[in-house]
Amino acid sequence: MYTKQSKKMLPFIVLDVLNKYTDSNHRLSQRDIEKILADQYDMIVDRRSVKSSIMDLLEIGCDIQYREILRTVKDKQTGENDEQSIYTDFYIERDFSDCEIRLLIDELLDISYIPAFQRKQLISKLESLSSVYFRKRVSSHKSEDYRYSNNQFFYSMDVIDEAITSLSKVSFKYKSFGIGKSNRLESNIEFYTVTPYEMKVHDGKYLLLCSEDDINEICLRIDFISDISIIHEKGRRKPRKPHDSKNQMMKVIFQTTDDMIQTFVDEFGPASIQVDRNGKDIKLCVEILEKSAVEFSIIYSNFVTVLYPENIRSIVMSRLQRGMDRYDMIS
Repeated sequence: MYTKQSKKMLPFIVLDVLNKYTDSNHRLSQRDIEKILADQYDMIVDRRSVKSSIMDLLEIGCDIQYREILRTVKDKQTGENDEQSIYTDFYIERDFSDCEIRLLIDELLDISYIPAFQRKQLISKLESLSSVYFRKRVSSHKSEDYRYSNNQFFYSMDVIDEAITSLSKVSFKYKSFGIGKSNRLESNIEFYTVTPYEMKVHDGKYLLLCSEDDINEICLRIDFISDISIIHEKGRRKPRKPHDSKNQMMKVIFQTTDDMIQTFVDEFGPASIQVDRNGKDIKLCVEILEKSAVEFSIIYSNFVTVLYPENIRSIVMSRLQRGMDRYDMIS
């Protein structure tokens, strides 16, 4: 027999069962729920109690899906057949699909600036958004690789976010790297007092945009920050960046080969590319930033040649030549 507290808790325990053991591909009948309650929770209940608990959950807005079937039952008193509605195949309708959760987990596994144990915690939280069947499928994909361990990463984010909202300054220690006396790579601690403006991900790093003097903007890695605190001193609003004439959107014409078409699409998207083919020669006109055009041309210099504009072509040739000169100095 149950105490009053147990009876009051039954709907929440049934909800826990549905959260753990159901999804659109794994559904439970009332009898299944009874069995799980007995085996996993040491609770003996009848189907009437299970149904009542599910009805209570539906009444308060829990997104429980089910199938209703009609069953003919003979009335013991009158002997007449009577139709009754039976609810079965219960499952939770979830906010995130398994594919969406898997995408988020895969993105987390590719992030290097979050310490491994915190990344593990985040993955476990994401896994809990689905059923136990999903967790069994992804457990083997967890990664332990992490180069730097900063247990204050999320705390630093919270403090920075508060400082940005209140337009306050922050002070912190910052890990930088250099070559020490023993000719080994060593870390050094620098001290910063800055006005933070923005946090953003760029090139696989989580960065803080800020200024030390409220004039010039600097960029620092948040995973290298520790012992951060807010200084109750107001900073200035974010300084306006000077107009950068060297990083404007422009049309750049490349000469390349068929094998590189997919690489262009992966990098810039199909909407920004125009194709001009003349025999074996392929010319692609792409609307991109100047900096992106230069970096892309250097990375794929074996397969890509800049034809237009001339200034981009000259910058790429100059940087490639400087690289060749450095190799010539070694030989």
